[in-house]
This record gives sequence, structure tokens and C-alpha cells, in this order.
Amino acid sequence: MIPVLFEGEVRGKTRRLVAVGDKAGNFVILDRQTGELVHRASAQQAERPRHTADYERSGSLPESWRRH
Repeated sequence: MIPVLFEGEVRGKTRRLVAVGDKAGNFVILDRQTGELVHRASAQQAERPRHTADYERSGSLPESWRRH
């Protein structure tokens, strides 16, 4: 992610900030002047989509969707 420069309010004070993220889903906001970490977030790994065959084995697909 391209760094995003912005101004925001932190604990009642306006600060110059930068937001940066990576492909792994990590996201941080830093104070541009001091480098202080203001906020950190991490995207949780989403559940892997199930293949149609997995649904068929479990019997959770409607009968009309099943292969014959």
C-alpha cells in the first residue's frame, strides 16, 4: 500500500500522521514527526472457501445442486 499522509486528532491534539499497510494485512498509523506508533491493526485470515466437493460430501448442498 502506498503510504497515506494525513492529519488526525489523537488524544485531543491534531497530529501529522502516515498510514501504511502491507500485503499480509498489517496496517499501522505513525506520527510523521516522531515516528511514534499511534495505531496498529491486523486483518485476520479469512476462512478458506470450501470447494463444491466438500459441500457434496457433507450433504449441505441442496439436492438440485449435486452432481449426478
